[in-house]
Amino acid sequence: IRNPQILYDAVSGLSLSNGKNIIHIKNCSDKFTKILKDINFSNFPDVKLIIENDSMTPRSSLRKFFEDNNFLFSIPCYEDTIGDIRSFVEKILSSEGLSIENQLISEISEYLSTDRLINLQEIRKLISFLGTDSDKIDLESIKYVLTNNEDFSLDNIAFAVASGDKNKALILLNIAFRNGLNPITI
Repeated sequence: IRNPQILYDAVSGLSLSNGKNIIHIKNCSDKFTKILKDINFSNFPDVKLIIENDSMTPRSSLRKFFEDNNFLFSIPCYEDTIGDIRSFVEKILSSEGLSIENQLISEISEYLSTDRLINLQEIRKLISFLGTDSDKIDLESIKYVLTNNEDFSLDNIAFAVASGDKNKALILLNIAFRNGLNPITI
């Protein structure tokens, strides 16, 4: 936030709906901790401040501020890795009594996004397609049945590469290639 007064006004301002305010801020750095320390959150019980960051290490002053404050709390959320997605796929398919070869499970896992709820819907769609016959699954049917819900735009690929998020970059690159993006474009 370039002007901290905007946050102070939002926290102390009156809400137009039931007296409760929700303030959502994305991608803050530890510099934001200093601004938050100037606010006495005990005076604003109806204000809910949500700060969403890609990652916050245990050393992060922002994370520590939330963990040490009695009026604030933090909820760690972790993005699934390819291995997590693969385990998720195997678990769901196994619970339905379906057995699919490892290579196809890998293909399914790489095709899905990092959103578990969407992935569950996609796997259920695949299960409906298969019925009880897991022999009819192949790479073409995976592409036909599953919808890829990851935004593979060149901007997102560049951002993942520039931020050093190798897993995200690989996922986005695989999605881009599956959707026909020419490698020379990248």
